[in-house]
Amino acid sequence: MSFLSGTPRHLLAGALIAMGLAPVAQAAGSTPDYSAYTTTVLIPFIPSITQMVTNPDGTKQLEKFVNAPSFHVRIGTKADAKVHTMDMDTGSTGVMLPIGEIVGYTRDQVVKMEKGWEFLSSDNLLSVGYWVPQDLVFVDKDKNPVAMAHLRVLAVEKQIKCSSYDEQKALPDCEGEPRPPYPHYMGVGFGRRYDGQPQGFPDRNALLSIVSIKGKPVQPGTMRAGYIITADGMQLGLTQDNTAGFTFSQLNPYQGSTLPRDWAQVTACVSVKGQECDAGNALIDTGIAQMYLNLPQAKAETLGKGDAVNIRIPATGMPIATYAFTVNPQDPLQPSAVYVHQRPAFANTGRHFLRSYQVAFDADGGYFGVRPNQPPSRPRP
Repeated sequence: MSFLSGTPRHLLAGALIAMGLAPVAQAAGSTPDYSAYTTTVLIPFIPSITQMVTNPDGTKQLEKFVNAPSFHVRIGTKADAKVHTMDMDTGSTGVMLPIGEIVGYTRDQVVKMEKGWEFLSSDNLLSVGYWVPQDLVFVDKDKNPVAMAHLRVLAVEKQIKCSSYDEQKALPDCEGEPRPPYPHYMGVGFGRRYDGQPQGFPDRNALLSIVSIKGKPVQPGTMRAGYIITADGMQLGLTQDNTAGFTFSQLNPYQGSTLPRDWAQVTACVSVKGQECDAGNALIDTGIAQMYLNLPQAKAETLGKGDAVNIRIPATGMPIATYAFTVNPQDPLQPSAVYVHQRPAFANTGRHFLRSYQVAFDADGGYFGVRPNQPPSRPRP
């Protein structure tokens, strides 16, 4: 593709490869075989992600993913335990809870466990604490158990607002403004360790750590670890039926890792204002409504009405998804704003991408998939 032409971009690609961040060619259109897997469950979202919106033509409709998706979760297995609202974020990996809400351990025991930290770049927020084993029970609107995960969570002891945090060094401290730690946050993304999350390993992902469904243990070999992001919730466990209509792209292993289920982000070719596209990684981020585009030869700006955006996934070969639009602030299918920065190519689409497509992540096989929403809110460009 044309994004590989020219010496400056070759040099940039070489530097990124050395850091393990450059995109590598991904096979598009592969179809995994899920016929052997039968265990699946829908973890429902709290309905607050829906809202009535107005289309450019003046018509109204109920739109999804207005807010960040969230779950109802109990900490521990006691049926009378408090139910918490926990935001779900595909832009990070790991569950964060206040240290005072950890179940089954005293504070003295917790502070002897592995030290942990995570930086959320969208909020410039560093969370520091300890990794502690916990049971998390997902419940429905009537507080009935749907599924239980067992994993280590980050028991947060302090949070700091850091405006100048070095995400490459990713140290557990920074100069900034302390704030009272009260996080209830569930990161379920993949390939995010380079972005201030050095401990964001696959075993810290609650959706890949399900041990029982509606009180019954998950039988070995029956559940394909992974999920589908739908407007109603997270469909856990990939099967032949629930993946029908998806088109998949093979992911690359995370640079330098030998861990199971450890995959790099999906790649994309990103273009604005009709220019040649640049290859980089892409993130479908449920945590934000806006879009961030990094391009090596762009100027920093906020795109205005009439500016064109084109994101093809993956970066090479036949795309499985094309997210293309001309900026119109009144169009609910688009992100709330599009910010462009001059940096190595990267696309954070924000969550409005999910109004056009459902997204699947196969953690066992290393696949990223998309399926057009049926029916779409309106025809996509």
